[in-house]
Amino acid sequence: MEHYKKTFRFKNDLNFDKTKLKIQKYFKFYNFQILKQEENNLTFFKKFSFLSGWKFNPIDWESQVNIQLTENAITIKYVNEGNAQITPFAFNEFFISFFTNLQLYINKSINFKENNKAILKKAKQKVVYNSAHISSRF
Repeated sequence: MEHYKKTFRFKNDLNFDKTKLKIQKYFKFYNFQILKQEENNLTFFKKFSFLSGWKFNPIDWESQVNIQLTENAITIKYVNEGNAQITPFAFNEFFISFFTNLQLYINKSINFKENNKAILKKAKQKVVYNSAHISSRF
């Protein structure tokens, strides 16, 4: 199955320290682990699990998030492996919203939890529907 790869870039008005703290809080809330932390770069990941095929939350699928901070911008390179049954490309809209909510949280301090809760609910329903559809073909 092909990996989902996407690059997001947005303006940042905060200093590095505040930006890094907000980014860490955002990804820690969703149980991402820190792989690498440098002055201008952060890398978070989710490990592969043999239960990945049964995970209904696209955020819990094996993935890696590389974040580069510059003076006035944030660049995010995101790779998602899927859940071994459903291609992560089916969740492009979800991933765009997830990272847009990160942008809103960093730049405008908008609470990401409620916004992401709504998009996660829709994404999980889509996973369940697609999993049932795949199972019914066999």
